[in-house]
Amino acid sequence: MRGLVSADGRLAKSGFANRAIGFANRAARLPGWPTLEITMAAVGALMALAGAFGTGAMPPLQRSAFWLLLMGWNTFKWQMWFAWLVTRQEDWPRTALIGAVLLNLPLPLEIAAALRLVGIEAALEPRTIWAEALLIATGTAATIAVWRRRPHRPAPAALEVPLLARWGIAPGQVLAVRAEDHYCRIHLAGGIQRLLLVRFSDVLEALSGEDGERTHRGAWIAARAVHRAERAGRRWRLLLPCGTALPVSPSYRAAAAARGWLH
Repeated sequence: MRGLVSADGRLAKSGFANRAIGFANRAARLPGWPTLEITMAAVGALMALAGAFGTGAMPPLQRSAFWLLLMGWNTFKWQMWFAWLVTRQEDWPRTALIGAVLLNLPLPLEIAAALRLVGIEAALEPRTIWAEALLIATGTAATIAVWRRRPHRPAPAALEVPLLARWGIAPGQVLAVRAEDHYCRIHLAGGIQRLLLVRFSDVLEALSGEDGERTHRGAWIAARAVHRAERAGRRWRLLLPCGTALPVSPSYRAAAAARGWLH
């Protein structure tokens, strides 16, 4: 950027949310994160201090603001580029190479915009800017590649906390479970109920060592909790001591009958 001259002059809501969350999760695991941000900040600070590429004639505050705007925008642009195209480690070199060409094409316009924001008019030479940007991009990509290849010590495996223990519930305390949409209602002694955001299949797995039976595609009851059974036509239901009733569907009626619960 030599020859600078100072002057005074729609998708469904749920689908969109899922895509946005997936995009953010991918961005946090991308090649270059957080090394890209650290490297670009260091490059920007160095450029501002040295007055690189003809910006030394600018006042220090104005020069710092210019490099902050330019490097901040380009950091965001590159990170979004990676977020869009990088899904595997193998995608990194190809994505960086293509980006070094495509993302630098609008750089003269971006520089002009950043200069105007800090009150500078500039006589820019696009070919010079592109050559310098390619040099910076190559150095930044090489730094990130070296950083990514350094050996990492694997983190110690986290201790697995039993599912129900996360809510202070022991499997032996559970009398019955009833699925309610994405939640499960856990019935405990004394009529106490806990509504937990957890999958029914996961609760069943946590209760696999307990003496109980599944009575419905969304219901489970402990053997000690069966107080009595009620029948209405061809339908059965099992009652807990507190009076709560759980349905017995035809698919699970034989298992309940084999237990001697349907009397």
